[in-house]
Amino acid sequence: MRLLEAARPHLEGLSSILSGDHAPVRERIFVICPVNLASLWLLPRIGDFCRHFPGATLSLSQRPPTTHEHGLVLHITNLPVTTSDVPFLVDYVVAVATPVFIKLRPQVKRVRDHFTYALIEAAEDGPASSTRGWAAFARSMGYSVQDVERPGLDRTCANAVEAARDGRGIALANATEVFRDLNEGRLVALPLSATPPATLYYAIWGGGDPAAAGTLRAWLECEGSAFNSAFRVVLGGGLASARL
Repeated sequence: MRLLEAARPHLEGLSSILSGDHAPVRERIFVICPVNLASLWLLPRIGDFCRHFPGATLSLSQRPPTTHEHGLVLHITNLPVTTSDVPFLVDYVVAVATPVFIKLRPQVKRVRDHFTYALIEAAEDGPASSTRGWAAFARSMGYSVQDVERPGLDRTCANAVEAARDGRGIALANATEVFRDLNEGRLVALPLSATPPATLYYAIWGGGDPAAAGTLRAWLECEGSAFNSAFRVVLGGGLASARL
């Protein structure tokens, strides 16, 4: 019920878009999108859009179309083109662990106490990572790298979130990756940061019918807003003061 209430304003916006209040989409749309975002967030939602706009043909890719391919080009990127660009989706990074893992540990009093637990990260999410590494996450909260860079930091797993699901420790994950786990109670979010780091996603357009682009933009903005509102509810006490 709380999820429904959080998403209601955005669902009304989607209803307006899909009921014909916006320009129809009757052309091929080339969507250039990062693989993870496409598989975790975009693909599960794009079916409804296609059902309501059967004249649209979507092609997902990691490369722009060739000069022989014509249509609307949508780049979903974490880099704005102009200072006026507004992100349609905010993919926060949160610290997660299983409920059992947290229950078996002492009650924490400070954020720093969490760093005494077993922290896990994939090798590729190490110190050089801008958001997914523990060192970068600690810096974003005003703590030193030494707080997390210690022998107990486990970098042996190929997938940190899978290791967290197995109860091995606390991992950092993107909202799009663990939303269902949090919603269904397999993982819980730890109260580590009121302003967690995030990846901002922007919709950059090129070519095609401007009116159709406006319809697709409105759809993306409604879906992104609905997701972020629902994510705030799912977090519950994990990031109670987070500005999502």
